[in-house]
Amino acid sequence: MIRFYEVKFYTKKSIFLWQKKSANNLKNYHFVKIFLNFPRTYLLKKINKRFMQMIDDGAVKEAQKLKKLRLSSRLNANNVLGLKELITYLNGKNTLDFAIEKSIIRTRQYIKRQMTWFRGQMKDWKDFGDLKQSDLQKKVLNFIRTA
Repeated sequence: MIRFYEVKFYTKKSIFLWQKKSANNLKNYHFVKIFLNFPRTYLLKKINKRFMQMIDDGAVKEAQKLKKLRLSSRLNANNVLGLKELITYLNGKNTLDFAIEKSIIRTRQYIKRQMTWFRGQMKDWKDFGDLKQSDLQKKVLNFIRTA
C-alpha cells in the first residue's frame, strides 16, 4: 500500500496508469535469480553479534527517544525487532539482559519464517551458501556465464 501511495503522491497518477505509461527498459536483459542461503549456525552468530553491536551503538537511547514520542502502537515503526523488548526494559518490567535475549529470540524466529518462505517461493532460484566471499563470487560468476 505504501508503494501505491508513493506513486500517486509523486506522479499524481494511479499506479496502474503509471505502470502502463512507464517504459520497460529491462526487456533486453536476462536476469539470473540468486538466493544467498547461508547456514543457520552462521546466521545465528550474526544475529547475536549484530544485536549486541546495536546495543553498544545506542539502541537503548533510540528506544527511549521513540518511547517519549508516544507513537501509536499500530504504526510499523513499533514493529522493529527488539523495540518492544527494550521499551519493556525501559518501563522497568524486565532487565536489559532479558530484553536482549528476547530480542534475539524474536529475530531468530523472524529469520526462520523468512527462510521457510524463501524455500517455498524461490524454488527456481540458484541457491548459494558459501561463506567465503571469494568462493561465492567465483561460483556466482561461473553460474551467470553458463545461464
